[in-house]
Amino acid sequence: TIIPLFGKNATETEVLLMAVAENNICGDILLQQLQMPFMQPSMLNYTMSSGSPEFKEQLASFLDEFVFYNTKEDTEIIPTAADEIVVSPGVASLLVQLSLLLFNPGDSVLVPIPYYPAFDHDFSNFGDVTTVPVDFLADGDPHPNLDPDLEPFGRPCEAALEKAFQRALHAGMPPKALLLTNPGNPTGSIYASQDLLLMVQWCRRKGLHLIVDEIYALSVFADTHQGLGFRSVVGLLGGRLGGQVHVLWGFSKDFGASGLRVGVLRSQNRDLLRALGSTNEAMQVSGLAQYALATLVQDRSFVRAYITANQQRLHTAHLKLSSALSKLGIPYISSQGGIFIFINLGKYLKEDSFEAEGAFFDLLHSKYALVLTPGRPCHCRIPGYFRICYAYYKEWDIAIDRCIRQLTLLVQDMS
Repeated sequence: TIIPLFGKNATETEVLLMAVAENNICGDILLQQLQMPFMQPSMLNYTMSSGSPEFKEQLASFLDEFVFYNTKEDTEIIPTAADEIVVSPGVASLLVQLSLLLFNPGDSVLVPIPYYPAFDHDFSNFGDVTTVPVDFLADGDPHPNLDPDLEPFGRPCEAALEKAFQRALHAGMPPKALLLTNPGNPTGSIYASQDLLLMVQWCRRKGLHLIVDEIYALSVFADTHQGLGFRSVVGLLGGRLGGQVHVLWGFSKDFGASGLRVGVLRSQNRDLLRALGSTNEAMQVSGLAQYALATLVQDRSFVRAYITANQQRLHTAHLKLSSALSKLGIPYISSQGGIFIFINLGKYLKEDSFEAEGAFFDLLHSKYALVLTPGRPCHCRIPGYFRICYAYYKEWDIAIDRCIRQLTLLVQDMS
């Protein structure tokens, strides 16, 4: 039995689902804030296809303060204009629309590995666009001080970007964009500012669009990556995105509100924004959700308290699980943000292959009642990696304790 809630009365035989990328760790706080009368006359009427003007005004101010310009380095800024924002039911719907508007059928998008598995379908299902993996490590990483704990898959370098670009061209799939997730899924890693800038500049030289998914921007809990925390590409560029840089964010992860289906795109490409005004007609967010979230982000004292609580709980959960992993001798990537730990169980595979990884996934499920996300769908180049989402259950501390017990049994059985 797979259950959405994992309480104290759950038995040891019930499957523990640690594969779903949802954040329920602060659901109790959010629900208290949202329990208020919402119905307004305006909710019963049509609004702009790109989002209600009132909601977009509130979003622009909120995103500038908390996501786009959130570091002391962001001194020279261009405020986000409401007409640079498109609101759609989830970031996935925005990616689908971008696949139709920035690409032709048969084109490709470059994506550094490992990455969120659903990107493959987001781009291929409607736009017939192929995701082409970019491997920063296999193509010779030029960074001599690479930290294997934080960066086991390498750091951005032009050689790897160029190799993926040429590979796609030779395969008859012209690349039109580079897609990044920052902080990363499944790794929880954060791009250093110089690496992010390298990729911006490379895209501009190649005439490519740069799509940056920052959906975990507010779920950052560590400042360990070369002394730097998360910095939005918007802040890095001082708000000067030009026509090639497009930024995505949503309420699903940072606010644990995936069921409300609200994603946001910021772009300064006027042709793209006009086109989205048409395609988004079929993908509008309900007036109820827009009003509820506009009210939410307008309450800055609640937003600050919520972000702090979310980051603290995520950090506590990550520390609890990572400490247990260290004691068990299970290697993992030290996340700096997001809701995951990417662990390496490769030493327990019968052989170094993705077929063996698939068999081990089945073993985790059948014998240890654990469902984790295997590395292969994430295009991980190394067999044996698995993603644990430690924020899926509202009773996250109980679920983590159970996960640790099951992993302890695994290690004992494999010893």
